[in-house]
This record gives sequence, structure tokens and C-alpha cells, in this order.
Amino acid sequence: MDNELSRHVVLDAVSKTQTLPELQEPSCSPVVKFGWHTIDLQPLPYIIVGDLKYVSVRIINHRLCNNIKKFSPEVYQCFQVNYDPLNKWEACLFNEINFQHCDGQFGKLLFIEGRDTKMLLEDFVHMYEFLKFCVRIMFALNNNMHNDINEDSCGFLQIDGTNKFVPFVVRNGEKYSPMFCFERTCWQPKDKFVKATKWELTYLRFLFRLQGLEKKDIQLNSCDLVNIVDVRQYFDHQESFVLKWPVADCTWMSVGSQMNGNVK
Repeated sequence: MDNELSRHVVLDAVSKTQTLPELQEPSCSPVVKFGWHTIDLQPLPYIIVGDLKYVSVRIINHRLCNNIKKFSPEVYQCFQVNYDPLNKWEACLFNEINFQHCDGQFGKLLFIEGRDTKMLLEDFVHMYEFLKFCVRIMFALNNNMHNDINEDSCGFLQIDGTNKFVPFVVRNGEKYSPMFCFERTCWQPKDKFVKATKWELTYLRFLFRLQGLEKKDIQLNSCDLVNIVDVRQYFDHQESFVLKWPVADCTWMSVGSQMNGNVK
């Protein structure tokens, strides 16, 4: 089920995150454990179901949504997350966390099976980081954004001083761009392609939208990526690849905006 909720009430910005290592056994369920994940100095409880960690959507909203920067639907359409209803044991566990361990910090209402929902902790952290990234872009976009944001996420390369800006994402410290950005310039063996992950696609959708492309032109459901190091060999050695962001109109990111972002 698409997490429409995330488009309206979840979330703003995470800076550094760390996971607290201790796990605790709940009294209400002998099979489910829980632990804590810290985001922006806020401890967030999660439950472990099988090999997966889940957070409560209600707790996320209660703890983190007060300072959320709300965006236009176009920003939220860059990503998709799923949420699922809590079962009996999961609801019981979140009630134990809230009332026995946190003195009701997450509200006085009971968590109820089938009504309250959960989402993957991993998805939540990625979404939170992405929306923080969007905040920085919306309020401080400039040609040197690579100096102002986490270079481990994404950016643009300006090729040979032209108006050609190629978006990239970073994987394992290396820059990767969509292969179709270079199809008229070079050829790459298919064994050098890698498939973009779900969250790499999120950043690429956003970067293409930032360049002024319409939504219908950036519906990336899958994408072959190629390492910039491999691409570079198909260009003249005198041609430059420079880290530089195009300066664009970001009003399309604001709530209620109907404007298109055009690259200037």
C-alpha cells in the first residue's frame, strides 16, 4: 500500500543517525524484540519482526512531525514507501514501549491492532534524509551545493564548461550516472551497468525535476547506471568534468505551487 501518509505528515530532516545497540525483550510477546534508533538526538523505538526493523507511523508523527517542512506533492512523488497495519503482538509491544518504558511520551491513546500502522525503519531513515536534503536545496540552492551538502548522496557534473549538467548518485564512494545521459556520446559494455536502487532512483527523479523536466519525462521505475570513471575514458582527456549544480527555480517545491522549475 502506498504510504500517502508520508506525503503529508512524515518528515523533515535527519542529520547524523546512529543506532543504539541494546535490544529488550517485551513482556507481552516472547518472540518480538525492540530497540532504539537515534535521529537528530531523538530516540525512536523500533520493533524487530523476523529480520526486519519497523517503526510506528504514529510515533514518528508524534515525535518528529512538529518541525516538518511540507513540500508540494511533486517532491513526495519522488519516492514511495509502504506501511502495514500492526498485528496484535506488535500493538501490544508498542503499548508496552510507550507506557512502561517511556511514561506515555508518545501519547495517551493505546496502539490498536489493525488501526495503527508500521513502516520499515530503513525506509524511514532514507525518507527522512531525503527530505532534509530537499530542505537544503529549497532554501540554499547554488552552483557550489556540493560544498554544502553530503557528497555521499548525489550531485551534478558540468561537462566541459557547457550547459550540459549530468546528475549522479554516489555508491560506495563512486559517482554513477544514468547510462541514457551518455548514449549519444559513448558506448559501454553491459557488464559494467549496475541497477539503481530504490533510493538512488528517488534522488535521480528529484535531480531531473530540478533541471526542469516535467513529471511525465522522469517516471524512472528502473535505471541502468554507469560509473563516471568508466565514462570518462570516452571523452577527450582535455574535456572537463566539474562538480557544479545548475541554479534553478525551486518554487515548484513549495506547498500550493503550480510553477515549473526552469534551469537558469
